Amino acid sequence: MRHHVSPMSEAPHDPEGGSGVRAGVRHHLHPHRRTMVRIGVVSVAAIAVLAGIGGAIRANRAQDRTPIEPGNVDQLHLDWTSDVGLGAIGGLSLEDGDLYVSTREGLVAFALPCQPDASAPDDGCRPQWHGIVPDGPLSTPVVHGDHVYAGSSSGQVYAFPSACPGNGCAPDWVGVAGTGAVSEPGVNEDFVYVMSDRLYAFPSACGTQDRACPPAWSTSIPGRPADGPPAIGGGLVLVSSSSPGGGVFAFPAVCGGRCEPVWTGDTDGPATAVAVSGQSAYVAARGRLLAFPLSCRGICRPSWTSTFEPGGSFAPGARSAPTVAGDLVYLGGDHGTLWVFPAACPHATCGPARSYDLSGTALHRPTVDAGLAYATSMDGTVYAVVDLCDPLAQVCDPPWSQSMGTHTDAAPAVGAGAIYVGDDDGEVHAFTSGPGG
Repeated sequence: MRHHVSPMSEAPHDPEGGSGVRAGVRHHLHPHRRTMVRIGVVSVAAIAVLAGIGGAIRANRAQDRTPIEPGNVDQLHLDWTSDVGLGAIGGLSLEDGDLYVSTREGLVAFALPCQPDASAPDDGCRPQWHGIVPDGPLSTPVVHGDHVYAGSSSGQVYAFPSACPGNGCAPDWVGVAGTGAVSEPGVNEDFVYVMSDRLYAFPSACGTQDRACPPAWSTSIPGRPADGPPAIGGGLVLVSSSSPGGGVFAFPAVCGGRCEPVWTGDTDGPATAVAVSGQSAYVAARGRLLAFPLSCRGICRPSWTSTFEPGGSFAPGARSAPTVAGDLVYLGGDHGTLWVFPAACPHATCGPARSYDLSGTALHRPTVDAGLAYATSMDGTVYAVVDLCDPLAQVCDPPWSQSMGTHTDAAPAVGAGAIYVGDDDGEVHAFTSGPGG
């Protein structure tokens, strides 16, 4: 069986241009609490060293697993599942042999490779530790250095240690970011950036004296922030608006006092979150992919556009930010199509390079690795697409897919020979192409 691919390099120009654990931890995490009991420094240091050694061993073991490649993607199978028992899965992140999963009630961490536990339900895989919060669900977690960051549903940013000594894990610090739902963070060496009612920047070294952390600075943006993390690159932090007027707003990565954007990008309608790669920022709006140069100043028009939904309605056409991998940009469409664009275009308009019709429901943000593109759809199906075929041939190997049996709002995490996905029933699913997940 072969799978049809739409070659689109000649597309028309766009004319518009567990309860005990939970109870034991919650009292440490009251919203906006200013004083929290700290773990002894010596104990933490010792545990951190041991955890680091254990993490390195796990990472090496994970690397020994069969990598997922275009030649064995059709052999993918369910290796293990885990019902975390903390509500729907919001997002997953994989780093250094550990998998971090955000849920309705907190954060869960798995040490990889995870071995099925005969004492667990359905011989599933048990998490290594939980961090319970009172104001979930949490955003997709982001790992940077020795911390895992996530935003809450009511104005808080949590910085959990990436290695925890016990099942109940308290955050190292909590930042207050307004009163609304807090986005997935964008993180660099100096700051943790989030959106809620405003753009907030927290020092990544926050909470050394007190676990309550105020922002280093914040600033407003016009309209309603788009769902997704702030993007960082070129000395800038970029956010966008999903209000009717839309727009991309590029602020200095280090700001103070009255913080104004360095430049504002015209999207002519509500936009997705932004992706940055190299010297360009990418965003979707009104059924088009827009590329802005980071060197812009003032009011900017896109340097080029690519229409993927001609005559698209007054909506982005996608739920999530694009994903940039090498010289290609990937976008999960609202109608179940995975779109692939060139990352650079010499003209004012360029068509998509190709597309894959995967699902009848919207796709979440794609993940790309080793010539494979992965995506999940809202109806709870995970897809793996071989994106190495010649689009002029108009056929490719059919995508691998597997239904989880329920809806999902989480994009896949991929690495060390496995795909990890989560669903609205609170289960994590791990797929591998060989033994040992």
